[in-house]
Amino acid sequence: MRAEGVYDVDANTSIYLPSEDLKIKMPEGHQSETVSGFLCEGFGYIPRAGESIKVVLKRDNQDDDDKHDEDGSDHQDLKERHQIYRLEVG
Repeated sequence: MRAEGVYDVDANTSIYLPSEDLKIKMPEGHQSETVSGFLCEGFGYIPRAGESIKVVLKRDNQDDDDKHDEDGSDHQDLKERHQIYRLEVG
């Protein structure tokens, strides 16, 4: 970690390693196996150094997935269940 909430990750790192470390779920249907593949998939092209993209990922709160209020609404607010990340190419 470089600063609070900032992580440097090698492009060839398995996409599952940071998702486990950050306790987030990768989007269903993604085709990538590496961080670089995930970035290329998000951009739609091979990004240049300095380009960034924001992604919204679901937090991996497996215990909370089935909790609902009596009226059927989600137990947690949508903002609490999702996290916005800014991914920047170094």
